[in-house]
Amino acid sequence: MRNIMVKHVLRQPVVVFSLLVTFLWVLTDASNRLVHQSKQSTQSSNAQASVVVPAMQLSSAEHQFISQQFERFKRDEDAEPEPQTQLTAEQQLAQQGLMQQVFVNNKKLILKAVITEQVNASKKQAAKAYALINVTDQKTGELKLIKAANNQQIGSFTLTISSSTQVELVRNNPQGEQRISLTMYRVADKI
Repeated sequence: MRNIMVKHVLRQPVVVFSLLVTFLWVLTDASNRLVHQSKQSTQSSNAQASVVVPAMQLSSAEHQFISQQFERFKRDEDAEPEPQTQLTAEQQLAQQGLMQQVFVNNKKLILKAVITEQVNASKKQAAKAYALINVTDQKTGELKLIKAANNQQIGSFTLTISSSTQVELVRNNPQGEQRISLTMYRVADKI
């Protein structure tokens, strides 16, 4: 029964014509793909072989000019670190106002952080604050990080925490009270 049905369908002129057109289209497509692919691979291998990159050479004057331009960016690896600046006693007494570093005797103080902890004591919540201060000995270069509580003595100064980025250092001396606001950073003036 199937054979009869296939023979009947193949006798139809429209079916035969559409099969013939489809077969020709498949042959044309296959031959185009094969021929096009072989041409493309030949062209790419020829293109790769023909590319020649000339060697870049600078004249001695150009080389010297470029080297001079980069000279200012070089670091001297063998150079010793710059000696720390020390203030005289008079300069230390003259320190006032908002500062990012303070000099006390032969030590340099830099505020690194102000930390506030919540403490629970018998159903009452209280905040305990302390400051972390970087202390550098100017003579030896020794570096220490100290934890200072509110109203603690640091050298001849009394430290008072005023905000999350600033502490007040106060001491009495013969010229009067010296008050320094040690801050982690300066805020730009508003325009």
